[in-house]
Amino acid sequence: MRAARDPGAMTWMDSKPRPPPKAPGGKPPAQSGGPEAAFDLWLNERLHQLYDSVAQEPLPPELLQLIEADRQRRDG
Repeated sequence: MRAARDPGAMTWMDSKPRPPPKAPGGKPPAQSGGPEAAFDLWLNERLHQLYDSVAQEPLPPELLQLIEADRQRRDG
């Protein structure tokens, strides 16, 4: 059973903006209505169905401490 998410907790999604989806080879997804565009849309939706809940999970406190320590080291 999954624990309830703390609404104030930082998640991976909070720390990193989602880049626009890329097709294989690093190209932007097909914009036409062809089969490549349909596949890109299907794949994008399926990946979101599978992994959005994981990306919404809070980051472990140990990882947050490491991130903050690195941020302070870089800022001086």
